[in-house]
Amino acid sequence: MIVAIPFQDYPYFSEQVTLDSVPYVFEFCWNNRGSFWSLTIYDKNNNLLIAGLKVVKNLNLLNNYGKRDILPEGLLVAQSQADGDNTEIAYGDIYIGLVNIVYIPRSDFATL
Repeated sequence: MIVAIPFQDYPYFSEQVTLDSVPYVFEFCWNNRGSFWSLTIYDKNNNLLIAGLKVVKNLNLLNNYGKRDILPEGLLVAQSQADGDNTEIAYGDIYIGLVNIVYIPRSDFATL
C-alpha cells in the first residue's frame, strides 16, 4: 500500500511515520542557502539512520540504503505536475501539493 508522507509548511519539522509496521521519525529541513529540502531519518529510539539526504524528484531516495535491514526500501519523491527532467523542489512545492513524497513498499514495485 502506498503511503503519503505528511508535510508541513515550516522550514524545519519532524513527523512520526510508520512504514511496513515499523515506526520512524522523519526530520525535514529547508536549506535556504542551497534551496533544497533535506531528510534525516531516526528509528523509534531516536537512533540516527540517515542524515541530511537531499530530497529530489523522480529518484528513489533510499536506493543506496535499501540493503540495510534497518531502513524501508521504497521512499520516493513523486511529482504530481509534469515539468520534464527537473529534479529540484522549491520550498512550497510539497506543502501546496505540486510534489508528493510517498512510500511504496517493495511488494508494490512490480505493479508500477
